[in-house]
Amino acid sequence: MPGHRTTIIRAIMAVAIVLLILGIGGGLLLAHGVSQSPSPSLTQHSWKLEALTFGGHPEALLPGVSITLTFMGQNRISGDDGCNSYGANYTVSHGHLHLDHFYQTLVACLPAVVMQQEGNYMQTLEQVTTYEIGPTGLLTLRDDSGQVVLQYSPVPPA
Repeated sequence: MPGHRTTIIRAIMAVAIVLLILGIGGGLLLAHGVSQSPSPSLTQHSWKLEALTFGGHPEALLPGVSITLTFMGQNRISGDDGCNSYGANYTVSHGHLHLDHFYQTLVACLPAVVMQQEGNYMQTLEQVTTYEIGPTGLLTLRDDSGQVVLQYSPVPPA
């Protein structure tokens, strides 16, 4: 029976090799376009505010006043709110975004509408609960009711 045992071992080895080849081939098939490519990372670049909804109403952004947001390592954000610099801690999980421990510099800015927009932006940012990056690269932040409250475009690398 030693010959029979050798034949069984060879058959098992052949099946294992075929399964291995099929597994590798299937993995390559998935890696080459059958699945969709993942969305760009939040930390891939900085973001420039394009739309702000405050108190349920869209707010026109002031011309010449740039508001930015950057997701950094160690779960920190930073940015410029048009008047002051700000930062906070963040955590992400399955599209949910939690921001806390906000801080901000305290410089007074003129005209007063700049400070009003700054206050509206910061209050809105504190209400964010979810995020998504769309197919065009637009970052959309929503509050707990699901309303879009902030939208950003990616800032090209310098």
